[in-house]
Amino acid sequence: MISCMTVVMPPDEWSYDVNNSAFTNMVAAQSLLFAAKVALMCQLPKHANDYHYYAERIYIPFDVAVGYHPEYDGYTVGMKLFTDFSLMLLCCVHFH
Repeated sequence: MISCMTVVMPPDEWSYDVNNSAFTNMVAAQSLLFAAKVALMCQLPKHANDYHYYAERIYIPFDVAVGYHPEYDGYTVGMKLFTDFSLMLLCCVHFH
């Protein structure tokens, strides 16, 4: 099962009502992985397993043909962005 997030606002606030923002989905996955670590620290292994299970199943868009994470489903290379999405995503990946 892959979890998709629909009708979200990505970091580029001019692009609203999009599906599967790479940044939004990655932050959600990171949040669940953090919750899993906290659950383990609190000796709640069942909760930790659940959080980890769902974090690993969040869909992160990736365009294999071009080799990059598009900002969201339907984004194509060259579309104008008002936020430096790539730097924000690198920050997320750094903490993964």
